[in-house]
Amino acid sequence: MPRDASHLADQLAQATEAGFRNRLLARGQAQSMIRRDGALPDDSQNFSTYLDQDLLNYGYSLMSTALQILEAYTQATAASGQGDTPADSTGPGRVRATIPSDPDDNTIPDQLETSHNAFLQASYALEAATRNADPDTPELAFHRLIAGAASHMAGYAARAFSLVEASRTSGRLSPMELTLADLVMRDLDGIEKRTLRLRSSPELSDGALTAAFSRTDDHVDDREDGDVPTDADPAFDPDQDPEVLDDLGPITLLLSEHYLSSVSAAMFAIAFGRTTLLAASIAELRLGEDACSDIAAPGPWWVFRLTRHMIVDLDETSIRANLPIDPPGDDDTDDTEAESDEPDDREPGSEEQAGGSSAKGTAVGTESLWQRLRRTYVAALMARDRSEIDLWPSQLHVVDRIFASTDDLVVSLPTSAGKTRIAELCILRCLAQKRRAVYVSPLRALSAQTERILEDTFAPLGMKVSSLYGSMGANGLDEDALRESDIVVATPEKLDFAIRSEPTVLDDVGVIILDEGHMIGAEEREVRYEAQIQRLLRRADADTRRIVCLSAVFPENEQLDDFVDWITDEGDDGLHRENWRPTRQQFGLVEWRDAGYARLSVTVGDDQPFIPRYFEQRTPTGGRRNAFPHDQKEMTLATAWRLVEEGQTVLIFCPLKVSVSTLASQIVKLHRQGFLASVMPDGVDISNAVAVGTEW
Repeated sequence: MPRDASHLADQLAQATEAGFRNRLLARGQAQSMIRRDGALPDDSQNFSTYLDQDLLNYGYSLMSTALQILEAYTQATAASGQGDTPADSTGPGRVRATIPSDPDDNTIPDQLETSHNAFLQASYALEAATRNADPDTPELAFHRLIAGAASHMAGYAARAFSLVEASRTSGRLSPMELTLADLVMRDLDGIEKRTLRLRSSPELSDGALTAAFSRTDDHVDDREDGDVPTDADPAFDPDQDPEVLDDLGPITLLLSEHYLSSVSAAMFAIAFGRTTLLAASIAELRLGEDACSDIAAPGPWWVFRLTRHMIVDLDETSIRANLPIDPPGDDDTDDTEAESDEPDDREPGSEEQAGGSSAKGTAVGTESLWQRLRRTYVAALMARDRSEIDLWPSQLHVVDRIFASTDDLVVSLPTSAGKTRIAELCILRCLAQKRRAVYVSPLRALSAQTERILEDTFAPLGMKVSSLYGSMGANGLDEDALRESDIVVATPEKLDFAIRSEPTVLDDVGVIILDEGHMIGAEEREVRYEAQIQRLLRRADADTRRIVCLSAVFPENEQLDDFVDWITDEGDDGLHRENWRPTRQQFGLVEWRDAGYARLSVTVGDDQPFIPRYFEQRTPTGGRRNAFPHDQKEMTLATAWRLVEEGQTVLIFCPLKVSVSTLASQIVKLHRQGFLASVMPDGVDISNAVAVGTEW
């Protein structure tokens, strides 16, 4: 029976409020933080025996409702002619939602936002139900995998990676589940290898399947009345090797082959812009989903359903889909016969498609420069060990502005929200105009890191990346690098010296990226950075060159407005600002109690779950007189090590540079005293890290 999407959104809004069901999520997160292997401390607060099950039911219910809203929107968009729906989303017996109004109705974004928030809340609930739980709990790895997939659906890729990785390496996932994990982790090579191995396995031959079904029929004939017939094989046995196929039952084998083949075809379609193949692949995933529903297989059903929506989302947010097909700006074709790079629907591997070009009727040799750069850029990112397929929301919101004009731009994004990819796209646009790019980074260490990143990205495109940093002053080699390289990474000082020595080296530079643009202030180095920017802005040819300023820490209000006006010469709409980040931040407070222990409280929405005894004071050993922790620094380190014990990755931020070495020395000292265990895995070689650290 159809249900109105607005009604479902209202239900989700209520279900994601902080106090829902007597603060269910907050209680679950508090329990997950303090237990170890499913056991709670003796003096912990009381939790319901059924809390984990309540969290699982809550999480899956949120996801199911959120998916109904997404499917309703997809159907409404297709019906209005604004988009395509690859497959019917209203199979027999399926509960579906409807959007009675025009998809342009301004209530739709709110409903979609509510559904994305529900996915995130579901991820929190499933994570709380599995975190620090009894390792022998059935389907623990599966629930954590689904938590990661829900986080991915909410748009938080980094959080999804961390959740899925633990399940992926647990050895307790089926081939289908491992493939979903690989999809989240962007391990396309792993998906391809597993698909080839499965499809070529003797267990999938007609004879083997017939024999397997005969054995299953015998098993069904022998069962008692009232038993439920299932594919009762070790397909989801946690003790078996998930890559071994000979113990899988015939139904599981067929579902797995169907799923892996559909996913592989879909990823090929996204990589090469094959819309018909993608639609067929999504239809096949829908078919598998319906088959799982018919045989009452909830685990595979969730895998099929979530994968279908993830692939649709990946296609919409893919780099290929969001880079313009036509050359940006002036015509830059290398050959007058070059045609459109629109994807076509011919069979992959045909003679016309040789060379990997997706330009209809166009060979690689007649591509425009932009088409070649676009094609090679997408392919190079896809070919990485962890394929880079899609753009994050922060990048999607600015990609049109990058390619629509060459106006100066100030981009303000939170840390780790995708500034480097935005810089790459600006450089890509510049290279398509047969001009060169300069990337200015205020720190030598950051310049070295940026050079490696840009070289990995643009060397496959045939571009030369060079660097200017190191000792003060400039020489002929610096000028040659700045004049001849397609992309130059430089510190402000080195670039300034080179320009002063030979101002014409910037004549054919089309874009200058200013990284960490907030590093302008009263300090000597900050003043030099500001002075150099001012000289760039005052050059006679400044209006022929784009300046893009990136930072995570810009000033606020009028100061920011003045800064943007300065960089963009008071241009219109020169600021792009985003608050989105790939992870959700939570605020935690560790407080020391006189009784000799630390209390941790965490802000979760309007709730503040807490752990009364997060860690306790330890008696001194050896020649030490004071208990551990003794002061603020030691409490910081004790907190960090406690988080590491929980499987977290920890970054300790020091506001002063001198504090870094002081704290590092303290860590070594406390390790020798037996208070801090080593966090370094066995067999790790840190000699290169030591050498780099010594140099910088």
